[in-house]
Amino acid sequence: GQPEVYVIPAAGGKPRNLTSHSASDSWPSFSRDGDWIYFNSNRTGERQIWKISASGGHAVQMTSNGGYAAVESTDGAYLYYNQTMGMPGPLWSLPTSGGVPVKVLEGVVLAAFVVLERGIYYLDRPSADGGIYSVDRPSGETRLQYFDFATRKSTTVARNLGNVEPCLTASQDGRTIFFT
Repeated sequence: GQPEVYVIPAAGGKPRNLTSHSASDSWPSFSRDGDWIYFNSNRTGERQIWKISASGGHAVQMTSNGGYAAVESTDGAYLYYNQTMGMPGPLWSLPTSGGVPVKVLEGVVLAAFVVLERGIYYLDRPSADGGIYSVDRPSGETRLQYFDFATRKSTTVARNLGNVEPCLTASQDGRTIFFT
């Protein structure tokens, strides 16, 4: 009756509930080393990013400024996360060892970003009065962007993408991007 985070061996077997909490827990992602699972939860009353050992145990709160979808950097040093769900919003970076979050980008569509070794591909909607789902009517242009870590600048890869779903991924070499 409520979202929870489950794991199951790739070879098959019985799903195991990792979060088993009265809160709503969702949008899980593995850490790069596979030891942790990040997820969002409303256990403090607001949606925040949490992490829990992939083998289970006590969940640890990672963010305090809100959070919905989170992905680690390829070296596991940083956690990138969206702060908002219903509208395109900021993408933040936080050291996985703890520290102060830093705003990286604006206008990012929920979960529509992928962190690669040299940068981040993301879908944005800079003049975003419309919602994030395909059933919403976006008021701004939806674009596929690439943020380069070296230059700290974004470039437009594709324009006028219309309505999009909140998902995006890319091949590890960054040569192919998939979105809905």
